[in-house]
Amino acid sequence: MSKNQLQSIETKEILSLLYSKRKKIIVFVLVFLVLGIIFAMLSPKQYSSSTYFISQISSEKKIGKKISGIAALVGLDIGGSNENLIYPVQYPIIIKSAPFQKELLKMPITLKEKDSVPLSYYIEEVESKSTLQAIKKYTIGLPGTLSKSFSSEKKATVPKVKNDSAIYSIDSSEKKLLECLYDRLFIAINEDEGYIEISSTMRDPYVSAQITQKTKELLQEFVLNYNIQKAKQELEYIQERYEEAEESYFSKRGQLAAFNDRNKNIITAISQNRAKQLEDEYDLAYNLYIQLSGELENAKLKVKQDTPVFTTLKPVTLPNEPSAPNKILIIFVFIVIGFVMGLTFILFKQFYPEVKAYLKK
Repeated sequence: MSKNQLQSIETKEILSLLYSKRKKIIVFVLVFLVLGIIFAMLSPKQYSSSTYFISQISSEKKIGKKISGIAALVGLDIGGSNENLIYPVQYPIIIKSAPFQKELLKMPITLKEKDSVPLSYYIEEVESKSTLQAIKKYTIGLPGTLSKSFSSEKKATVPKVKNDSAIYSIDSSEKKLLECLYDRLFIAINEDEGYIEISSTMRDPYVSAQITQKTKELLQEFVLNYNIQKAKQELEYIQERYEEAEESYFSKRGQLAAFNDRNKNIITAISQNRAKQLEDEYDLAYNLYIQLSGELENAKLKVKQDTPVFTTLKPVTLPNEPSAPNKILIIFVFIVIGFVMGLTFILFKQFYPEVKAYLKK
């Protein structure tokens, strides 16, 4: 008898066995069908909202960023490079940074039954609590819950470190809230089309829209402040020097005019020498004033060049239909799991003694 014939006989035996035990398989399927229906009914509705926008930086900056490094290798200086700018590919890193995360948790969210609450309160009191999560916490997750309670007691004895404005810390409660939030908040960069997408999924459609909109605003504000920080500092410095030069210029001009009025009909070497000195001081103050005036305009222009322009392609809209859960898909998955579990149980029970005897040999 050939190998293929043996395999055919074994397959027929297995199919015959499964057919004879079909009632048990049906029981497994029905049990998991009920579990799937319960799971689908208890799963809270989720609403998704999204927005698309583009960040426009001056073409001079873009060109400099891309090829200035290559040009520098061959000794060319094309200008336009500015390594202090934040580009769209770095936006996901910003959202995961500690300063942004802390501002995110403090974000005010308006609820129907309340005026306004921080996002951290909403996640902790509303979003992270559901019937399924409560069942999971006190059944499957009970060991983890107990271990966390003991570990939190131990952590309470750790001495606190003095606050430092340059050092950010995320405590365990904030970390838990952020993990819950980042399961529902997403940012994606479409490099081919050149736009940024921010989306969030929450149980409350109004809250989902708010989080998406305010995350976009917070991100844009963060990028805007960072990109123009250096240019604004330079502008403030030149503005101060300009005001000093302007004051000095008008003072020297007034002194020269007053001296000329007092010495109209007096022609002496001393008066001529003094007039020459005042004229030189006036010319110097004037030249400095004109030079700083031009630098001030350039600094203002640089701030405008470094300021990104955000254009919204798709504004945030209030979701009307839930995006999850897909109850039909959930029930179908549970049926498939029940069917597979039934097959596994029957085959394991039938062939385990043979496998065990084989392993003993």
